[in-house]
Amino acid sequence: MKTTLPSIKKIILLIVFVTTTSVANELSQDASNDNYVLDLDLTEILNEQDINAIYTDTRVTGRDLESNEIYTNDYFANGIVKSKRKNKVWRGIWYTDKKGQHCIRWNHKNAANCELIGLDDEGNWVKFKDTDVTKEIESFKEIPSKSK
Repeated sequence: MKTTLPSIKKIILLIVFVTTTSVANELSQDASNDNYVLDLDLTEILNEQDINAIYTDTRVTGRDLESNEIYTNDYFANGIVKSKRKNKVWRGIWYTDKKGQHCIRWNHKNAANCELIGLDDEGNWVKFKDTDVTKEIESFKEIPSKSK
């Protein structure tokens, strides 16, 4: 599965990827629970500026590996995020914390969920916590004007 991006975001990601050291990690599948485990030898992940540039006014589609659900999140410049899952709409706020993690605090939850974003060994964008890949990002697209 290759991630698709709108052209301006492709340029930003290309600059980020080319101007930083490459990800020297390997993704291996843990046979005991079918989760992917990321070796902790990361040399490059997206930083706060990169995340903000890529996610602002962007629709992100991916798969949550814990629940195996497909999700579509709209990230707006004002920090609002809307998600569609199982015919429900969730709302919350998104931001990047001081550790460079992409965070979402949903209105129906008390705590924020924060994850790092990086590339797996096949060039796919993933979100991860500690050593576990939690989400696969399938696409970044501009939010359709009717959704804004």
